Amino acid sequence: MALAVLTPLLMILCYGPLPSISKYWETEWQPLFILSNAVTSYFFFTLPKWKLPAVFLMLLTAFSVQEYQYIHNLFAIAFFLSSYWVLWYSKRYPVFLLQYGVGIIVMPFSFLWGEVISISALSLYHLTVLIRLQQLTNR
Repeated sequence: MALAVLTPLLMILCYGPLPSISKYWETEWQPLFILSNAVTSYFFFTLPKWKLPAVFLMLLTAFSVQEYQYIHNLFAIAFFLSSYWVLWYSKRYPVFLLQYGVGIIVMPFSFLWGEVISISALSLYHLTVLIRLQQLTNR
């Protein structure tokens, strides 16, 4: 989760803002982009309700924005919408659904910052769920 939150911020701080996180594929940050998405996909595959977003995240990573822009963007949109759907139906921690929704609203104005907000919401949501699970396990 830390990797998912820190990767976009590191890329922005070190390389400067680009139109979207996917545009960092065309920079020397490509390995970090791939690693972050691969680890996140793997984590999502372990969660029953998050398998569809995991597939879309894996596929958007497999199709570079450079060579397969249309397909990549299609999978990116599918990832963000399917993640929103899972958050919506989980009914847990609505504050993260609200944050994620803000990210989606920001996307038409700045896709990069909309992605950062949405990815942060997903990461904080999963961190909160894991902390709660640990608390329940320790009881």
